[in-house]
Amino acid sequence: MPNHAETALKHTPHNHLLPTSLVVIALLLILTACLITSPKPPSTTPTSTPTQILSANGFAPSSIPQKTAAPSATPPDNFTLQGTYEAVSDILNASGGEGSVHTQSHMTVQFTLKSAPGNHLTGTAQASYTESYTFAGPGCKTSYNAGPLTWTSTLEGTDEKQADGSMKIGFLAKPAMGPAYSADKICLGSLSLTPDWPGGGGLLVNGSSDTRQDMKPTGPGATGVDYWTEHIELAPQN
Repeated sequence: MPNHAETALKHTPHNHLLPTSLVVIALLLILTACLITSPKPPSTTPTSTPTQILSANGFAPSSIPQKTAAPSATPPDNFTLQGTYEAVSDILNASGGEGSVHTQSHMTVQFTLKSAPGNHLTGTAQASYTESYTFAGPGCKTSYNAGPLTWTSTLEGTDEKQADGSMKIGFLAKPAMGPAYSADKICLGSLSLTPDWPGGGGLLVNGSSDTRQDMKPTGPGATGVDYWTEHIELAPQN
């Protein structure tokens, strides 16, 4: 899933020669496999409430079309937000007799944010990521399992209360990347990959926001599912 950090690519010698046609297909499959390695960040068209994302160089919202919110109860001046993010990918790339790649990944994030002076938000997030991979083709079979990989990020963002009582929020995670793991993609040697979750945001109406995005699997003969969901809500006040 977008959004990968490939920090090392080493070729390892093998005791066989791959057919020329397989090498061509292999290169296409490894590019596809790398694209679906990490979950996609919440940054494009939502299917329910729109997502508000912060730019990498500050807290300016990205240009995501915003829907007009229904009348909503105004959030209190001091508040806490709690939320979850989940990304699921299960994709099979098959190219006839030249081989197939099956990649499965799952990311979950739990986070909290607290209001701070000046319409700022601060918080923390706990993320977890797993991945499994299998390739089978003429002269090459390989597989691996990664995770669960876990990490903690600090969150910084902004909130913007709207006249209708709704509230836009956006936040960034630091670090955005989790622990690196080693992967052997289609017998071409060890590759270092890193899962990532850059942050998120949303438009809270009556205290909550729910967003889901489904992506179409890509690559040779691709089938399967690939989506992410995000839920944010005002935490109960004591």
